[in-house]
Amino acid sequence: MGKTTNMMKARVTVPITVKITSGILGFFAVVLVYRGIIAPFIMNDSERNADRIVNSLIQVALG
Repeated sequence: MGKTTNMMKARVTVPITVKITSGILGFFAVVLVYRGIIAPFIMNDSERNADRIVNSLIQVALG
């Protein structure tokens, strides 16, 4: 009897763990896609702003 109940428990717990792991992997995939698509635009904007600030400082210094 003990072995059959353990088998039943295994059959119940395995799909749950698979769902949890697939959910975590899916979340990481979404995060990676978000960082791959949106982060470069944010980085480019901040780099452009930094370039503008540096250029304006150089112009002020050269005056």
